[in-house]
Amino acid sequence: MKFKFCGDNDCQDWILAQINVFSKLTSIKLKLILKEVMQHILTGKLHLQNVCKLTADAKLNEEETKAILAALNFIILSSIKYETDSETLSNELQQLGLPKEHSITLSKAYADKFNEIIQMTREKSLQMNPMLECSYKIISKFNNETMSVNCPSLFLSIRTNPTTTTNETSTFHVIPEKLTCLISDLKEVEKMMNESTY
Repeated sequence: MKFKFCGDNDCQDWILAQINVFSKLTSIKLKLILKEVMQHILTGKLHLQNVCKLTADAKLNEEETKAILAALNFIILSSIKYETDSETLSNELQQLGLPKEHSITLSKAYADKFNEIIQMTREKSLQMNPMLECSYKIISKFNNETMSVNCPSLFLSIRTNPTTTTNETSTFHVIPEKLTCLISDLKEVEKMMNESTY
């Protein structure tokens, strides 16, 4: 079977194994564990001892508790990644064998923190520093102690770090054909970026 929260793929075996372990917990304890998982996703802070106390009644050791936390973390972040709504998530978890009450608890916690997690993942995703300032100068013939170039030289100065006033300077020595190729490639990249949803 294919599941949306898994990217329309089969659910991984280790997640299936953990779903079986979730069933040993009460839905109230699962809700409290989910609160810790959400805090960990949003802030990076995790109180493992608190979670171990919650899983002690189900006779789960620390390693099993860590596996539960990893599975819940995976389910939440994978659901965000594949834009799974809470109702679909609940239904899919029930299809995988998680009791209905547990599925509803998990999907409600997911829905409650959905916007915060989306915002956090966007902030932490790979991105470049914004370009604050850019200047350039073109020289027909470039000469210095180390080299001499008889084609146009492009001096490009870019400031990307808002906390400093120093510029990162890059110097390019390009012939017109290479510049045309560079411009074409940059336009293609810009087009791909504009078509991207993130």
